[in-house]
Amino acid sequence: MTSNHQITDLNILTEILPVFNYTNNPFAEQVLSELLIQPLPSIAHIGERQQILKGFVKNYPFLKSYNYSRAAFAEVYQFIQTQDRPFSGSSIFTSKAQKREQQVLMNAYAQFVLFFEELLRKWITMINLSVFPGTYKAALETIHQQLTDFDLPYYAGLINEQQFGEKAVKQLSAKVIARKQDGGWQRFWPVFFRFEAYTSISLAVVRKGFAFPALGTGPIAIRDLYHPLLNEPVKNDIVLAKNVGLLTGPNMAGKSTLLKAIGLCVFLAHTGVAVPASAAEIPFFDHIAVFINHRDDLQNGYSHFMYEIKNLKHLILEAAAGKRCFAVFDELFKGTNSADALAITCSTLEGMHRFEDSCFFVSTHLHELKTQPVVTSNTVHVLHIDCIIENGSPRFTYKLEDGWSDLKIGRLLFEAEGLYELLRKHSSS
Repeated sequence: MTSNHQITDLNILTEILPVFNYTNNPFAEQVLSELLIQPLPSIAHIGERQQILKGFVKNYPFLKSYNYSRAAFAEVYQFIQTQDRPFSGSSIFTSKAQKREQQVLMNAYAQFVLFFEELLRKWITMINLSVFPGTYKAALETIHQQLTDFDLPYYAGLINEQQFGEKAVKQLSAKVIARKQDGGWQRFWPVFFRFEAYTSISLAVVRKGFAFPALGTGPIAIRDLYHPLLNEPVKNDIVLAKNVGLLTGPNMAGKSTLLKAIGLCVFLAHTGVAVPASAAEIPFFDHIAVFINHRDDLQNGYSHFMYEIKNLKHLILEAAAGKRCFAVFDELFKGTNSADALAITCSTLEGMHRFEDSCFFVSTHLHELKTQPVVTSNTVHVLHIDCIIENGSPRFTYKLEDGWSDLKIGRLLFEAEGLYELLRKHSSS
């Protein structure tokens, strides 16, 4: 899997991370971010990640209430980081100021006990390990073993009975410091943060009804596809009959949103995460690129059109090198004149078709493409998003259909906003 995926336009960290984010501390959230933005290198790796997440999904009855205080975690985490010697207790020579400091320390150990005892009792101990692959089962056992070693139920009982004194704190602090000295905490935290990130993903999968896709070599086939940011989405089925999908439809019909949903589904599938659909079969790709937000590259002095050309060239070179590429282009070559756009779009679609192991989605505003050989010969799979004109106004259905859309609503929208009248009034004044 190449590392130069061009997926900025999917807005993974700004829009998709919140969909999956049920974490309770910033470290787990960072791990979650990394899981969502880094595709896995093979179908085997994806399958293993899916099996881990499916294990968490099966444990949803126990994990659905997973939650703790962010403030409590921050205090406990910082406390552990700052402890470097065991609690010494007080003596007849201990000053009042030292006794106050020791009481603060004892309270911190009590908070340590209550935080981890609840975590262990309510969630870690309850997890069914048998549903996880062996490689990850060991990680869960690491969490359980480290917390069990602190004898947390015993110390929690002392706290509840108000018997958590200096003797108990001395015993507990010796264990905490020992784990710090032998690297136990250093090993524990990454495993715990990943556990919470996986838990977070599984909570989103169950609550939002996402599905784990099948990864293979066949065509893209997705049932009930939608974008997870939509409150009341219209869900669509798509089975791509060719390796190039050409999407048409009027402005505001939902082409960009659909392309984002397709790109997101393919990308998330490669991270091993469930996707916003009821079922999906998705090929494995080496390189994924999604170009939806039209922009200039000011740093390199490229116009939007030149930026498209550069991106397309990079993609074609990847495919020509034998990489299995997936790419989405929204309104390809919108930044040049219609004559040039028509000619180079035809060449682009014909060329893309030759890379049989790759898959491309292209939306277009060029109605003249309909009569071009690349379309009439069924070289590409033509699709459109339906729109109905009722009483002179467009009604957007957001339903994906096969075939070409001849509908043009630009003048209808122009008139609906009263621009004809406004411009006439202005010209006569």
